[in-house]
Amino acid sequence: MSSIRLADLSIFTDKELQALAQNGIITTQHLLCVSGSRLRYILDTDTVASAMELVRKVIFKTNLVSENDVKNPKTALSLLQERNAEKLYLPLQYIPSFNELFHGGLSLNSITEIVGQSSSGKTEFCLTVVCDLLVSNNDFGCVIFDTEQKRTYLLTRILEILRKRNPDLTDIEIDERVTNRCTIIDITSSKELIDNLDDMEEFIFEKNIKLLIIDSLGTLASKEFMGKEGGIFERASALQTEATLLKQLNEKFKVGVIVTNTLSQESEHAHLGVNWFHFVNHRLKISKVEETKLILSIQKSAVVSNSSMCLAIDGVGLRELSHASEQ
Repeated sequence: MSSIRLADLSIFTDKELQALAQNGIITTQHLLCVSGSRLRYILDTDTVASAMELVRKVIFKTNLVSENDVKNPKTALSLLQERNAEKLYLPLQYIPSFNELFHGGLSLNSITEIVGQSSSGKTEFCLTVVCDLLVSNNDFGCVIFDTEQKRTYLLTRILEILRKRNPDLTDIEIDERVTNRCTIIDITSSKELIDNLDDMEEFIFEKNIKLLIIDSLGTLASKEFMGKEGGIFERASALQTEATLLKQLNEKFKVGVIVTNTLSQESEHAHLGVNWFHFVNHRLKISKVEETKLILSIQKSAVVSNSSMCLAIDGVGLRELSHASEQ
């Protein structure tokens, strides 16, 4: 959108132009980013409608919108939803069997749970997906909610995978891609997570976020409420709120959600419980069989029956072992 100086439009008085300039509003682009209530305050008009009438004059005089747009107005949210309507799957470059089973890749229209014992490869799966997102599309961004205070490792591993996958890109180009499109938020309590999810809508819209990851929700719920008097009820309440917020963001913005959940080593009982199992759309289980080899099995999905694949952890993230000799 071209930007025109407001002083060149012969719409505002000198006093109004001065008031606008004092608030950093000099061009048409600046003006269209200001709410009606704030504009009323700046211009000291009687009503918000009076202030917005000036905005309408600017729009029509500069032809910023077409006649069709005026007759058929659309909100920014509806435009974003239309844009994302057909982009519901993220192909995983090095796990072709996963893409085939899920008819295109990781569903960005659902909530996926990754379960596994500690150090089984759950985080590695998440970072592989992050790198597929950053590599496959230059527009989409992601948010990682880190509950285990491993920001340094997450960033280091993401950069390592991207450099291995993209040898033609310079370190500066890769660093900029990660800095601009991958946000890591440190989380130390359920309240922090809930507050961040509750405030996430504007951030998703501004940054074109397409993927939300919570690593690890199982660890957070266990360490915060285990052994605490009344902890069972507090934990259930927190999980219900988190589930509701995630569902709202997923449905409203068509963002993919990945949540990691820990299995106890004794009974392989998932820390988040039965109710959480019924909340998610897909459950994937990761089991480590060797130091750098693991099995990814599909335990719950409406589109895929029970299936599994053998993966290796290497420089490009998780990679499918497709030949018997590799297994």
